[in-house]
Amino acid sequence: MGFPGLLYDPGLSPHREQKLSIKVELNTNPPPHAGTETSLVRRHLLLNLLHYDKPGLLAGRLHAIIHRTHVKGRDMYDLIWYLSDPAWPQPNLLLLRTSLAQTGLELSSEQAANERNLIAARVATMEWNRVVADVQPFLERSEEITLLTLENVLRLLQA
Repeated sequence: MGFPGLLYDPGLSPHREQKLSIKVELNTNPPPHAGTETSLVRRHLLLNLLHYDKPGLLAGRLHAIIHRTHVKGRDMYDLIWYLSDPAWPQPNLLLLRTSLAQTGLELSSEQAANERNLIAARVATMEWNRVVADVQPFLERSEEITLLTLENVLRLLQA
């Protein structure tokens, strides 16, 4: 999707013809058991945003890490973001289990309760140079790339 004028109108770009392009991915069959919240966001523009609650966001990221066959640096960045916040709640394990079941992986309650072991095993197999290269162009603060390490992820998973 492209939005002409969206950057120019609020003064974010001096070029009237510059477009903001957004890739939208929709799950037409979302798993049940997700909690949602609505947040009023003001960053350049004011908007109401409906999104998963914090336990659901973490469950969704864990599902992506376990399920994806290819490495996405943003998965690891987000995982570090969530786990490094001591106030971040535990994942919605019911959502994680139903998400994984929907994509072909059935977990027992015990396996789901030990989701950190599953994640640790998965991230240990990743090529970290690819993880870093994938997310680096999107970082607002380039120095954060030094924190995106396997060691940091494993330490956070053990906490």
